[in-house]
Amino acid sequence: MHGAISSARFKFVRLHNNFMRTANEEGVKLILPADVFYNTEMHLCRDISSLAVGTIGSDIKVCDAFSASGVRGIRYAKENANVKGVTFVDIYEEAAKAIVENVKENCVKDATVACEGVNKFLYDNEFDFVEIDPFGTPSPYIHDSVRCFRKKKVAWLSVTATDVAVLCGAHAKACWKNYGARPLDNEFCHENGIRIMLGKIALVAAEFDFGIVPLFSLSHKHYMKTIVRLHAGAEKAFESVRKLGTIRWCKKCLAHESSFGFNGGESDECQCGGKWDYAGPLWLGEIHEKETVAKMRELNTKREYANKEKLEKLLSTFDAEIGMPAAYYDIHCLCKVLGITAIGTDEVIAQLAKKKYKAVRTHFRPTAIKTDAKQKDVISAIKAACRSQRRPGRRG
Repeated sequence: MHGAISSARFKFVRLHNNFMRTANEEGVKLILPADVFYNTEMHLCRDISSLAVGTIGSDIKVCDAFSASGVRGIRYAKENANVKGVTFVDIYEEAAKAIVENVKENCVKDATVACEGVNKFLYDNEFDFVEIDPFGTPSPYIHDSVRCFRKKKVAWLSVTATDVAVLCGAHAKACWKNYGARPLDNEFCHENGIRIMLGKIALVAAEFDFGIVPLFSLSHKHYMKTIVRLHAGAEKAFESVRKLGTIRWCKKCLAHESSFGFNGGESDECQCGGKWDYAGPLWLGEIHEKETVAKMRELNTKREYANKEKLEKLLSTFDAEIGMPAAYYDIHCLCKVLGITAIGTDEVIAQLAKKKYKAVRTHFRPTAIKTDAKQKDVISAIKAACRSQRRPGRRG
């Protein structure tokens, strides 16, 4: 394997000069030189990703690209019996050396470390599961990641994006350039960002005759994360592309609508007199798979993660989001438009339930709900909740 650093080559290498700190994450012991990146804020991301890995097929060959300390790939190998082997890739030699030490420290079998550029390495190799976790946009690495699956019937791609400001619309030109999509800087921009990223993955996968099924999608703190399963076949690729479309939004009243296809409609007027704006093309299919989320929840009960309770709450919310329309309503934002004091989210959900609408909380925003009700019905529910709280004997 060109550019590979084998365990044998570095068997007696010790990084004496740069040992600055150590860490322990879920039983994985890490030796961390000063110039090797390790992000403690991604602990939850690695937890939930490892749960997903534990739900997929057997004898999985994993590529952990942008490995840095190697913690993610090591955890995949140690926590999941279905992982046959892990190849760690990092272009920086100090990181590659540290990975070798960490692999040996944690007794990971069937491990290879490659000191090479990610795209060049993926172009020359094949895997069942590829992890892309770069600094910034993952967009330049999606093509070669999917290409390395070209002989597979089923494969998995795990993508992390930290260019959240781009996907959320703060830098619209960069989003057009990197993802080929128009973002919206609005109250549901984080869901838009996930859907823009999935849309990009679906289009690239289709070039290689793959359709995609998102296993889960997460927006958390400074990053967005998704793992998708790819299925070979021109018809499956076509079906995925058909799930792309646009979401339009009115800045004046906060109404939104989604439609398949590539219609912007930004010049149209909303019924409130405001002007529609839009985001897309983006993914309008499901962002989580129900069966996978159920398996992840079951697996979480068997693991003693530090984030166990937080993971269950998050996965439970994922499950509730399945089957709900794209985008959400932020109750506090709607209350501001109405000129009234913010009302509790649960009270609005209860009022919508009385009218036989489905309404659930979303992981994207604590003050928001996903619902099959129209904007006018959500506003009616908000007003009804306000009236209910003003009844005699109720505390405000």
